[in-house]
Amino acid sequence: MPRCRLAFLLLVLSECTPVGRTSLTTHQLGDGHLHIGGSDLAYHLRGHGQTIVFVHGAGEDLRAWAAQEIDLATRYQTVTYSRRGHPPSRGAGGPYTVTTHVEDLAALLQALSPRPVVLVGHSYGADLALRLALAHPQLVRGLVLDEAPATPLIANRPDYVMIGQSRSAAIKGMRAALATGDSVEAIRLLIDWTNAAPGTYASLTAAQREEALGNSAALAAMLDAPPPPPLSCGDLGTIRVPVLLVEGGRTNPYYHLSTEALSRCLSTSTHTVLPQAAHDASWQDSRGFNDALIAFVDGLHPLE
Repeated sequence: MPRCRLAFLLLVLSECTPVGRTSLTTHQLGDGHLHIGGSDLAYHLRGHGQTIVFVHGAGEDLRAWAAQEIDLATRYQTVTYSRRGHPPSRGAGGPYTVTTHVEDLAALLQALSPRPVVLVGHSYGADLALRLALAHPQLVRGLVLDEAPATPLIANRPDYVMIGQSRSAAIKGMRAALATGDSVEAIRLLIDWTNAAPGTYASLTAAQREEALGNSAALAAMLDAPPPPPLSCGDLGTIRVPVLLVEGGRTNPYYHLSTEALSRCLSTSTHTVLPQAAHDASWQDSRGFNDALIAFVDGLHPLE
């Protein structure tokens, strides 16, 4: 690594990072670990230019963004990381809560990017990205929300009744399977339900199954965590950065209703549907997902 770039990164850390909260290993650029609040978060830092930070969902880790990392690091700087409790990050070091994950993400942004970033989140990770933008708006230049859950915004809709029953049954089944040590069944329920297609888990590649099963302990921690504070439409209306909402055309109706509700509350949002994708658009239609992301990022106003 050039000495001038290392010196600059260390300067950023000294000015922006709370003392005792965050420290980098010797691998600041490339693959490394970021020590945050008792946990070592694994990250990949690639490329140069506008920084895009990817936040994975449940049953995933930084490997979920492999297709984006390969394709987009040739024109931007990409950061993928594994959230607390997800491999290859080490040590839980604290509760598995939305608040903890949001503060982890804030510390990571302060450590790895001196300028506002584009945040890309999937599912649970999209909810975290949204909450980060509310808690730390100065760190965010744009948001890409790939099927963020929005239960409080849709729970009172008549068309949610059957969807909510299906969701509750899936969660109950995951908890029961994890209680008996059947991580395969728990992950199968997660992937098949979110994609609204029985057999989705069975169709995964060996590498995708390995990733999903490797995150079963984190799934258990997520299901055991207290529910996050609800976000109202009024809360979301305070977000001023551009937002891209991404939805799979074959996704679970739960995520369709959630995305529809978010589009009404986020006045700066645009909405794109990838017809051939379900809930996991980043790999089910990586080309379409990446093209939509590129168009969004390149359309942002230049930083002053």
